[in-house]
Amino acid sequence: MPTKIQDSISNNQQPCPTTFRPCRNLRGVSKQPTVSVIVTAHNTASYIDECLTSIEASDYQDLDIVIVNDGSTDNTNTTIQHWASKDNRITAITTEHHGRRHALELAHQHATGTLVCWVDSDDRVHSSAIRRCVDAIDNDHQLIYTHRQLLNPDSTIRGPDKRNRLPFKPRQLLVDNMIFHLRMYTTELFHQAGGIGELESAIDWDMNLRMTEHTTPRCVPRVLYDYRIRPDRMTGRPDQITNAQHAVNNTIQRRNLPYQLIITNTGWHLARI
Repeated sequence: MPTKIQDSISNNQQPCPTTFRPCRNLRGVSKQPTVSVIVTAHNTASYIDECLTSIEASDYQDLDIVIVNDGSTDNTNTTIQHWASKDNRITAITTEHHGRRHALELAHQHATGTLVCWVDSDDRVHSSAIRRCVDAIDNDHQLIYTHRQLLNPDSTIRGPDKRNRLPFKPRQLLVDNMIFHLRMYTTELFHQAGGIGELESAIDWDMNLRMTEHTTPRCVPRVLYDYRIRPDRMTGRPDQITNAQHAVNNTIQRRNLPYQLIITNTGWHLARI
């Protein structure tokens, strides 16, 4: 049996509201909808078994697991094929290395679920995470996210990620992305917001900006996801920062907001114009 990673209530947070009911008032969706779990992988052979083990341990079983091997040159694909051979919920796709955006687009083309979430191939999802997100989603809140903690390369816990403890405010999302994995959304919202988008990085932030123009996000205030910190991970790379700035500028123009993005050596901020 896969080892379950138990979730915990974040410090200074109340338990998930007991008023959450599975997919209440979500148009055309059953009480237990299929959730597509998308995993894109490139040379994560050291971690992907741990990732897939955590997904298999989910206490929500109606899953459509789509794994895209993005041209890995290590043993990543061997592990993916092993898992696919023993779980018929898994769709395994291998492609040449074109980058994360292409892999995500390909995964969405094969996804069959009414709801979608992503799990990075070097991360772990807690056993109740998917179920709790399903319970929280409804017509007015078609974008759900949880709290997460940071994971060291050796799989020991580093501590909480404070960035996604910020309360959601539309203006704040322009300068601080607080909507991280585990993040779940409806396929209807995905298409309304224009899909994956055109940026090669900062994809999550760009999608969050576009999705929150169509729905109000809801946070499940529990640590339900382990995000691995690795020296080679793309967060903080110059292209990541540049594309995040593009996403914010595009949002300002799209919404005709009275702000200008001011970029300095230490970051950026908004100035009213």
